[in-house]
Amino acid sequence: MEKSEWVIDVVRKLERIYHAKCGRCGKRLVYTVATADTDMVPIYCGSAYDLENKVLAVAELTRDEYDYGCEGRLPERMAQIFGGHFVYLNYSSKCPFCGDDLKERNTVSWDAYLGGEGKAFIVFYDEHDQQNVKEIL
Repeated sequence: MEKSEWVIDVVRKLERIYHAKCGRCGKRLVYTVATADTDMVPIYCGSAYDLENKVLAVAELTRDEYDYGCEGRLPERMAQIFGGHFVYLNYSSKCPFCGDDLKERNTVSWDAYLGGEGKAFIVFYDEHDQQNVKEIL
């Protein structure tokens, strides 16, 4: 099995997708729990979301992202790959657009998310430390 296949399999099995709505501006955002928070996986991932293009990027963390946190670092890296404006969210995040609390946090299945308007990609490193991108279908 290729690394991309097992990474996607791990992500789909262990990561949950959350929808959150801002209490003030009403923007609907999407994120996953970073696998580093679960300690149950062979790979540490985080996610960043581009609201305008409805792209969820789940990425294998770099050493800096793992050691110092994803905020700022992960969204910048995803914007370099995909373009757009990515934001990083976690369970305690405020709205990155207006600073208010995120309300109505709901869990959705991967099938439900991928069956809607959203797209998801996995960004991972191969055995030669080359960054790769593959769509999660």
